[in-house]
Amino acid sequence: MHAFLTFIRKNNQDIHMLGIKNPENIIELSKFNLKSGQPIIAVVIDKELLSLYILDSLGNIMQIYGKNDSLFDLNKIYDLSLVNLKKYNYIKTLLINSFSSLSIEESKYKLKDLEDLEDRIFCNILHLKIDLYKCKQLIIREINKSNLDNDLKTRLIYNIKKNKISNRKILRKKIDIDLQGYSINIDSLIQ
Repeated sequence: MHAFLTFIRKNNQDIHMLGIKNPENIIELSKFNLKSGQPIIAVVIDKELLSLYILDSLGNIMQIYGKNDSLFDLNKIYDLSLVNLKKYNYIKTLLINSFSSLSIEESKYKLKDLEDLEDRIFCNILHLKIDLYKCKQLIIREINKSNLDNDLKTRLIYNIKKNKISNRKILRKKIDIDLQGYSINIDSLIQ
């Protein structure tokens, strides 16, 4: 039994966990409202998913799949998120800064479209082996393909283009995980 910290990639009902060979029972996760780019901890034994935990923005762990809390039985979580961490932080920061330019009314009215756009961006870009500067171009392409009205697209693209993330600390920020109550460590497979 092994635990992995990674990201979800969801395209319609097709679900993947980046860096992990899909367990045979992964189809059971389709009933959950998982989003691409969502940090997760997956506990896998042989070719079966035993437990799945999602992480909120504060690092709190919430088990959404599995009968037992498997993290109590393990002493190590393998961190597979590091492969895509800079891209994840870069995309997340660009989207937060761009979406924050919208008014509260626009955000509420277009919430579903913005969530779909964010999901599509993470689904189509996070797993790619590309440099960060290409991410911006691909995000703009996804915005242009979206169902948003032209005024909204123009403002989002303008904010994406003018946004510069020069802080290495932001790009290298690891996924927060609150492991209080567990006697488990995180093992970074990639240095």
